[in-house]
Amino acid sequence: MGRTLILLGLMSLFGLTACSSVKPQYYTLGTPELSSIASRPSSIKSLGVARIRLPSLLDRKGMVLRQDKFSVEVSEQYQWAGVLREEFNESLVSGLQAGLPQTRLQVAPWTLEQTPDYYLVVTVLAFEGAPQAQAGLRGSWQLLQGSSNRLIKAGTMNFTRPVQGKDVKDVVQAQNELMGDLVRQVIAALP
Repeated sequence: MGRTLILLGLMSLFGLTACSSVKPQYYTLGTPELSSIASRPSSIKSLGVARIRLPSLLDRKGMVLRQDKFSVEVSEQYQWAGVLREEFNESLVSGLQAGLPQTRLQVAPWTLEQTPDYYLVVTVLAFEGAPQAQAGLRGSWQLLQGSSNRLIKAGTMNFTRPVQGKDVKDVVQAQNELMGDLVRQVIAALP
């Protein structure tokens, strides 16, 4: 009798937990909109994109939503469809390919024989936002020569975009626009 009551109690507890959990919603960045720049011919035949560097706070599936100046929420309900590092990398590469259609884009790692003419290293310090507030992208990037690893150019990013709506999808839309800002900045800096 005691075992039956314990078993029923545990089943009830698991049932209540399952009913109260919220189904996650998944988001992806996609290719940034680059309508404000025409695809430009480039003398660069190949461009590599090294692994994106993210702080551990961002390198997860749960979206980081800014609460106020000193606090963030890592959401269990709102998640990236993949790990943010991969989402960011895919969005960056697809944006660069859209803006540089004649350039072969490569993603690290590459073999010695396939070393690109130049490669891009991106370090993200912040990539967050909140509905009806701002979305921000802060960090730095470096363009290096592929064969010598010599620094060609470096830049910082401190982009913000207003989040027009009250939903998390509006935050993701603003973050996608931030990716476009980064792509435009990198393309403008290419030799």
